[in-house]
Amino acid sequence: MLEAIDLINNHNSSPLYIRICDYIKRDIENGILHKGTKLPSYRKLAEHLGVSRNTIEQAYQQLLSEGYVESKPKSGIYVSDISTGIFLSKNVSISDVISFKSHSEKNTHNFIDFSVSGIDTSIFPISVWKKLTNDTINNFTECLNTAGDSQGEPGLRNQISRYLYESRGVKCSSEQIVIGASTQYLLYLLYILIDFQDYAVENPGYDRVARILQDLSANVVGIDVDNKGMNVEALAKTQAKVAYITPAHQFPLGYVMPVSRRVEILEWALNNESYVIEDDYDSEYRFVGKPIPSLHSLDKSDRVIYFGTFTKSLLPSIRLSYMVLPEKLLQVYRDKAEIYSQTVSNIHQKTVELFMEKGHWNRHLNKMRTLYKKKHDLILTELSSKFGNSINILDAKSGHHVVIEIDGDEEELVALARGVDVIVYPVYQYYFDGRRSEHAQILLGFGSLSFDEIQTGISKLAKVWMK
Repeated sequence: MLEAIDLINNHNSSPLYIRICDYIKRDIENGILHKGTKLPSYRKLAEHLGVSRNTIEQAYQQLLSEGYVESKPKSGIYVSDISTGIFLSKNVSISDVISFKSHSEKNTHNFIDFSVSGIDTSIFPISVWKKLTNDTINNFTECLNTAGDSQGEPGLRNQISRYLYESRGVKCSSEQIVIGASTQYLLYLLYILIDFQDYAVENPGYDRVARILQDLSANVVGIDVDNKGMNVEALAKTQAKVAYITPAHQFPLGYVMPVSRRVEILEWALNNESYVIEDDYDSEYRFVGKPIPSLHSLDKSDRVIYFGTFTKSLLPSIRLSYMVLPEKLLQVYRDKAEIYSQTVSNIHQKTVELFMEKGHWNRHLNKMRTLYKKKHDLILTELSSKFGNSINILDAKSGHHVVIEIDGDEEELVALARGVDVIVYPVYQYYFDGRRSEHAQILLGFGSLSFDEIQTGISKLAKVWMK
């Protein structure tokens, strides 16, 4: 799959989406992009060029309307079959085109990437993991000879059930747990189980959830968040029957939902016979005070569907998430969803089970918390030192990222950062309705960065943003 790496700026005064559209048209006309070539997704191209997804959508829509590309449902945007011969006489400078390159080519450039999805794998006990994997292969032949339980391996579900009770106050049986390769996959399963079409998501929020639900033809509405989380009063005015929230660490703004707001949303669910999806994606990493109790632990009406993941703590290649179903949905799951094959290798599942059973999981988490707290403290110190009162750091007590508010245009700030080989992410791309906040909001993930990279990256940002 092709991906965008760099947009060479010029002095063209046309709107940005027109410039992007023209660059791609020239590549097509000059045979650089051939018939059937798949263009990068909106998000990929937006991230690599440091522009909004709306800008890319406008450029692609213009290309679609002019017939240079065509859209294939649930597949993507592809270069159309056009005769390029009449265009080849045009003189096109290499500095006028977008260069599409692969991941391997990208990684040769020394970017400092403040990505929110990266994690630190430097202290992962790989030797322990290898031993447990070998033990699984040698001692549990059923992992090799069977497809495994479609709901997830019973032993791992038992370990998760115990862990959730001890760490998050979630009281559930192993029968209520469904394992899957990602939150997106589990969300798809859940959609099958619940006979509701109207969903509410946080605005801003985890955009992939809204996109998946829309792809499933659900009616999705964005509900504004404040410093307490989703606005329940606004939620109550909608037709939504399912609300997706991140109460322990709102993504992307980082706010923690206080108990008063939690009670309000539980009352909404009870009074409207609705469900709340609690995505507890990084609750392990809280650096100030004690961990916040889960919303599920307060739920007495069986209306909360709890989502958790190992993705933020294990190796990136180990895709393992889970959800806890209310008891009333268990039979529905068995009737509707057990036909779906398990998406996580049962070898990986058994290895994770042993990893937890033998105490390696808790030891690893403790080391990760210590490491991330040091990075968290460092990035706050560097931001305060380099920017002073020029920025506002939003609630930053947990997780792998912080959000800062700063005067300026978000697209320009992202472009300036990229000019010094630093990649940062504007918060506006996570707004459901494409709005912009009063001040530029920039999201800085630090999970996968070294201490030196954090210091160097913040210093570079200060030089180009504080002129």
